[in-house]
Amino acid sequence: MTIDSNRFTFQVIKRVAVLSTDSKGWTKELNLISYNEKPAVWDIRKWSPNGKMSRGITLKNEELMALKEALQTLEMEKGETTHGYGH
Repeated sequence: MTIDSNRFTFQVIKRVAVLSTDSKGWTKELNLISYNEKPAVWDIRKWSPNGKMSRGITLKNEELMALKEALQTLEMEKGETTHGYGH
């Protein structure tokens, strides 16, 4: 089997949220994306105003649910985050 390592495709299946926008217009987004026609994954990364992607992180459904649970355990008090590591 031959794999063309130069072939890279992606399709944004669902735009979920823009988490932030920097001064140059790049947006940090949470999206559901299919890479190289594989099953879609949750994706967090920055996008330029013209659609160029930066490095990011992809999560499977199980990983996204684990992250959601971890974030729900955070305590937000007086602008500080307490998360249990060394506290």
